[in-house]
Amino acid sequence: MPLFITFTGGLMERKIVGFVGPIAVGKGAAIEVFTAAGYVAYSLSDRVREEARRRVALGKLRADYDRPDLQNIGNELRATEGGATLAKRTWALVQGDGTLLVAIDSIRNPEEIHFLRALPGWKLLVGVTASQWRRYQNMIGRARATDPKRWKEFLAVEERDRGAGESALGQQVDACLALADVPIENEGTLFQFQGAIRQLMHEHGL
Repeated sequence: MPLFITFTGGLMERKIVGFVGPIAVGKGAAIEVFTAAGYVAYSLSDRVREEARRRVALGKLRADYDRPDLQNIGNELRATEGGATLAKRTWALVQGDGTLLVAIDSIRNPEEIHFLRALPGWKLLVGVTASQWRRYQNMIGRARATDPKRWKEFLAVEERDRGAGESALGQQVDACLALADVPIENEGTLFQFQGAIRQLMHEHGL
């Protein structure tokens, strides 16, 4: 897939932006700003959910799977197919779709970052952070079926997500945040956060 294609009489450059951050930090709200500007959103977690649904259909996973199940599946895929497998699967979709403006979230392992940074059109990795309590409230508010509902359950998946007790090919969000090109904090209002994202886009020509 070429980096440039003809577009309305000119050339349009492929731009790929990645987002990393802990659970329920507001990556989706950041992505909304990009999609409003014409970007197409891709989530590495969707590749895990696709695998989960496949296993449910085969009778290898219960239908009411939860976040720890998804964490296990993601780890298993990286262990058997390589640390960048979720990024590679997503890149195959991007190529198949012919998408030029790409926003990728749910990056949870440094191998995924190394793969993405080598792609034609890669621009920036944004690291989003917020307090635990703020993110727990976000999680309760979004009410996903696979999310933990209690504080102690949240803390358990949070620690694992950040890398506690995980192998090098497991959940490693803290290590990924350390590789971010631009850090951004989400502790204010939605208006303030999305305004900061718009400013980031302007500053980096996205």
